Amino acid sequence: MTTTADLPKLTVSQLKALCKERGIAGYSRLAKATLIEKLAASSHVSSKTSTEQSGASHGCLNTSFIDRNVAERVVVGAGHGGEVFGSQSPQALVVGQLCSSQIPPLTCNLLVLQGISDHPSLTSQETSQHCTLSKHPAHTATLLARKRVKISLPSQDYVASEHNPIQTLQHVGAEPTDGVFKVPALPSKSKTSIVGKPSSHGRSVAASRTHSPPTRTGRFKPLTVLSPKTPPVKRQQESLIGVVLRPGTVFSSTPGLASTAPTLVSISLVPNISEGRQAYRWAVLLSGLDDGGRQVCTLVSRTFRYAVYLSAVHILEKKHCGDRLDSIFRKYSKETTNMWPYLRFRERENFRRRQVFKESFLGKLLSFDPLSERLWSCPDHERQVEIALRFVLTRVWFAVSLGAYGHSPLALATNRVVDAKEVLKGEVWQIRTQKGNFTENFYVLEATCEVIGHPPTPGSSNLTEGHSLRVDWYTYIDHRSSCSPSVGATKSCLLDHVHWSDREEYNWGISKVWLHRTLREGDMGKDKRCVAERYILASVVANGISGKWMSTTSMAQDFSGLPGCDAVPSRPKAPSLNMYLPSHHYVESVHFTTSRGEDLHPALAVVQTPAREYYVLRDNGMQVGCEEEGVAGVWAEILKCDNKGRSL
Repeated sequence: MTTTADLPKLTVSQLKALCKERGIAGYSRLAKATLIEKLAASSHVSSKTSTEQSGASHGCLNTSFIDRNVAERVVVGAGHGGEVFGSQSPQALVVGQLCSSQIPPLTCNLLVLQGISDHPSLTSQETSQHCTLSKHPAHTATLLARKRVKISLPSQDYVASEHNPIQTLQHVGAEPTDGVFKVPALPSKSKTSIVGKPSSHGRSVAASRTHSPPTRTGRFKPLTVLSPKTPPVKRQQESLIGVVLRPGTVFSSTPGLASTAPTLVSISLVPNISEGRQAYRWAVLLSGLDDGGRQVCTLVSRTFRYAVYLSAVHILEKKHCGDRLDSIFRKYSKETTNMWPYLRFRERENFRRRQVFKESFLGKLLSFDPLSERLWSCPDHERQVEIALRFVLTRVWFAVSLGAYGHSPLALATNRVVDAKEVLKGEVWQIRTQKGNFTENFYVLEATCEVIGHPPTPGSSNLTEGHSLRVDWYTYIDHRSSCSPSVGATKSCLLDHVHWSDREEYNWGISKVWLHRTLREGDMGKDKRCVAERYILASVVANGISGKWMSTTSMAQDFSGLPGCDAVPSRPKAPSLNMYLPSHHYVESVHFTTSRGEDLHPALAVVQTPAREYYVLRDNGMQVGCEEEGVAGVWAEILKCDNKGRSL
C-alpha cells in the first residue's frame, strides 16, 4: 500500500491513477503538489481499511459492509421454483435484524458464513469469494461497492425465524468446529458471484460474472486461435516439353555439345584508313583460299594481315548467315574484331552434329543426307538440327510402322529438310522441305514432330482455303502468338488440352505418385518425364492432332465403338483444341532398363501403363513394341537390338 511518505516519489500519472482508485473527484487538471495534498487528506480511508483488514485476519468480518449491501442481495424463493425476488425477502429481513440487534459482530458474521458453508450447492471457491469481499483495501472496496454484490443465503433449514433469533444462535454455536475460524485465502482475480437458493424441486440457479474468461471443465475445450499461417500451396509440376535439358543435343540419348560462343577480342595493328579500304577488297578474295594460303598472306604486309582478319567475316556471312550471326555482329564490330574464334566455333559445332548423326541408328539407316548444308550449322536457332532430325525420324516411323511412302524409308531420299523455324516456344515448329523445285511447309509438334497441318498462306482471310490447318489449331497458335504472359499468371502448355478421365491419380495422364518420385532422381528423372510427356502426345486419338475435328465426347465414343452424336448443336461455337487420351495409355512409370536391371538401347525406353508395357522411341515417344511380343522385328533390325530392347 502507498503511504503518505511515498507520494512525492510518484509521477503525476501515477498520482492521478491513485486518485482514481480512491474515488477522488476533480483531479484531472491538478498539479502534483495539489494531488499530493488530496491524497494525504484521504489517508484516513486507507488507515481505516488497514484496521478492517487486520480485524478480518483474526477471524472477524466487517458487518457494516454486509449491512450496506443487504438491500442489494437477491435471494431465490424456496416456494417459487427458482424465481428471483427483490431485496425485501424474509431471509434478507432476518439477516438485517440479526445484524442490527445486540448480537456481537463475530456471531452475526458466523451466522451468514455458516449458512453459506453448509449449503450443499456451494463449493469452497465460491465460499471463499463471499468471505473475502471485505479484505480488499479501501479504494478496492469502493470500486466493488459500485457493483451489485449479491450474496447467496442458506435455505430455511439454516435460517432462524424472525421470532426466535436466540434459537438460531444456539444452532450455530452447537456446530462442531476446530476451534478457530480461518478466513480463506484471497482469490487471484476479483470476482463477484450470484448464487441462487435451491428450490423445492432440488434445482438451483447459478451465474458467474468475471472480468476474465471463465475456466471451463468437462468435455468442452475452448477454441485455441493460433497464429495465421499460410497453407502450403501444392503447385502443379510444369511441363518439360520445350525445356532444354542438355544444350546442343542432336538426339535425346546423346550428350549435349558446348554451345557457348567464345569471347572475341579486337584486332591489333590496324592499318590506316587508306590501306584499310584496300584490305576490304582483298578480304573478299582471301575468303576463297584455304587456311594455308591465308596464313602465308599474313606475312606479306600489315594490310594483307588485316585483310585475312576481315576474311572471316565474309566466310561467316556465306556459310552461317542467320539470326545467331546477326546477334554477334550487333555485339561486336565487324571491322575491328577478330571473328576467327567464332568461325572455328561454328565449324566445330557443324562437324560434331554430323558425326553424331552418322553414328546413330538413323544415320546408318539412311544412305543420304536428310538436311541441307546450311541447316547443319543451325543458323537461326540452336535446336534446328535436333527438331529437323526428329521430324525425319517421325517420317521414318510412319513409313515403317504404318506403311506410309510404301513401307520404304528410302522413299524419303528425294525430300530434304531445308529449314526449321520455331513458331510457339516449346510447342510448335514450322518445317520446310524441298523435293527438286517443289517446296512444302508443315506445322509440327515439337515433342513428337507429328504434322498438324500446313501453315496459313500470307494474306489469306479464309481459314479453310489455301492451307489445311484446322480451325482449332489456327486459333490456338494465333492466340498464343499474340498474347504475352502476365506476371504471376499460371503458365499454360499444350498438355493442358489433353483430356483424361481419372484426374485424382493422374496429371496429364501421368501418375502423380511417379511424378513426385522423379523429383528425387535429378537429370535422370527429367529425362523420364520428357519421354512420358512425348508418349502422351503420341498416344492421343488421331483426330485430336489432325483430320476431322471431333469433340472429346465424340472421340471417346468413337474409340469405344459406340455410335457418335452427329447432331448439329443449336448454338454452334468455335471448336476448341481437344486431345483425348484413352485410359489404357495412362503412364504409370518410365524406365531405361529392363526388369532385370539391364540397360536398354540408348534410343529406347519402356513405358509402364495400367495394362502392359510398351517399348517406345525416346525422341518422339512412338511405340515400336509391347510387353508380349517385345520390340518389333523390323525395329529390332533397324536399332540393332534384341526383342527385349538390349543393344547387340
